[in-house]
Amino acid sequence: MHGCIQKNDRFSGTLSVGTIQGESPVSRIRLAVEADMEVLLDFGEHVVYPETGEHWQNVRFSREALRATLTQFMPATSGAVLIAIEGNRLVGFAICFLNRYFFSEDLYASDLSFFVCKDRRGSSTGPRLIAAMRAFATDRGAKELLLTVNSGIAVERAAKFLESRGARRIGVSLSIPLQ
Repeated sequence: MHGCIQKNDRFSGTLSVGTIQGESPVSRIRLAVEADMEVLLDFGEHVVYPETGEHWQNVRFSREALRATLTQFMPATSGAVLIAIEGNRLVGFAICFLNRYFFSEDLYASDLSFFVCKDRRGSSTGPRLIAAMRAFATDRGAKELLLTVNSGIAVERAAKFLESRGARRIGVSLSIPLQ
């Protein structure tokens, strides 16, 4: 198991976890729609959360909370849920949103979540998701796309990847456990 969720018939049908062997097709990136909800919930629960569990160990996973977040950003007005599909496998996703700078009417975009399956890291999936977030932000007049690395997963590698896509370091994310 390599952690990529597979759905039959364009994400309808039963869940199975499959292995991608050999060269896989280039990821297709598209906006998520309501019909993708269950596979996204399964992906969050069975792939994303377990991998980030060390950092988020004191935070309980909730399908309902994830459903509410996805529902909030699926209309693609003030936010977007972008998914990466290879064949019939979900191999990554990004949630991004628009906001105003606290001191300005100008907009910026930011990622709320960005995840690519382990065996697809280093492929074109991550760069294509970044390009889709950039396009979403640009099309809506955002001045910049702020990207965060806060999952605790290969932090320096992730930062270097984002820098290779044109990002520059403007700060750091730190965590203070409270419970």
